[in-house]
This record gives sequence, C-alpha cells and structure tokens, in this order.
Amino acid sequence: MSDEERGLLSPYFDARAVEEQVARGNHRAVVGGKWEYLGKLQCDFLIANGMRPEHFLLDIGCGALRGGIHAVAYLEPAHYFGTDMNQPLLDAGYDQELVPLGLAPKLPRAYLACNADFDFPWDVTFDYAMAQSLFTHLPFNFIRFCLARLVPRTRPGSLFFATYHAVADNADVNAPRLLQGGRVSHPVSDPYHYKFRDLEYACVELPWRVAAVPDAQWPHPRQKLVRFERL
Repeated sequence: MSDEERGLLSPYFDARAVEEQVARGNHRAVVGGKWEYLGKLQCDFLIANGMRPEHFLLDIGCGALRGGIHAVAYLEPAHYFGTDMNQPLLDAGYDQELVPLGLAPKLPRAYLACNADFDFPWDVTFDYAMAQSLFTHLPFNFIRFCLARLVPRTRPGSLFFATYHAVADNADVNAPRLLQGGRVSHPVSDPYHYKFRDLEYACVELPWRVAAVPDAQWPHPRQKLVRFERL
C-alpha cells in the first residue's frame, strides 16, 4: 500500500478517482462485484424480514443503486431514500440504472443525498435501513457515529441491517484476515474487519440492540450481516 493510499480511510474517499471511474462507465465496478446477485439479495432479504411496500427504507452508502433499483421497484412511490458520499455514483445510478427501468417516477431525485456525515436531511421516520458494504470500509468510530445519527430518524422497532467483515471472537483481531476471493481485511486499514462484540460495543449508550443474522439467511460470499433493532 502506498503512502498516498494509507492517507485515505478507504478508496471511496478519493472523490477524483471515483469520478474518473464513473466517467469511464465503471460505476458498477466501483461499488463491487456481483451486481445483480447482491442487489437482489438485499431487497429479498428485507422483504423476508418484514419490509412491506408501505414502509420507508433508508439505504446508507447506496452507491449507484445496486440494491436501490430493486427496492424502488418494490416499495410504494417516494418510500426509498439513499445517501452516498460520491455524487457521480448517485447520478450514474439514477440516470443509467433507474431511468432505463422506468422507475424514475417512483423516486424523486431529491431523495438521493450526497454527504459523508450520515446527515439524513429528510423529515422521515424510517422503518428499515440498510448498509451494504459500508462498515467494511469504515473505522470503528464512523460506525458508532452512523448509529448515533440514525437514532433521530428511526422509531422503536425500526430495523437497521449492516454487513461487515467478521473475525471470530476467539481470533486475533489485530492480524490480517484472508477473505474469500483473495482479498485481505485489516484492523486499521481498508477493508476493515471487526468482531461481533465490537458492534455490540458500538451500541453502548445508544438505543440499539444488535444480533447476528444466520449465514443461511444471508448467503454473501464474504460479508456477515448484523441486525440492529431500535429500542
């Protein structure tokens, strides 16, 4: 890893590089592989866990709407909201993925917000929230900050699902971990990994209760899923 790369929390913070990739038509690659499979998996999972068309969904780190296009198609109009730190990804998702599917009338463009501060600028109480491949690219304090900023936008009983790279509770969290496909996760550089107890600790003094989602319910090749329930 170069010194320049070490200065970034993750490649997604390199706005210029992301913009260049999107300009080359690579918006799908920027948000990761398995576009169709993982996009559909997110929506199918939420539906299996009680999400109905009338619910309001917040997609945190929605990127180019890999999961968003499926959720928009399922939910009632104006019930999907997404945030991402890179405007070019949001634009590509809307113009190149959503519009060709005829879904633009169901999603006001203002319901996609560009920010990196977990600022959810809508006067909406969300029933569900999802963060696919977000915590895998963030240090611990960002995860806790995300949970804290989400509290005022949820109600008791709201559910927030997030993926992460998992380290067993009896393993050395400080050692690099080989992931399926040859990638390596790290404790202090991207991609990041955590123990489940780290996510429990992130909820201390916050009204969230966290539980692990069984692998059988979330057949992702590399990432585990956790369920945060708003108390």
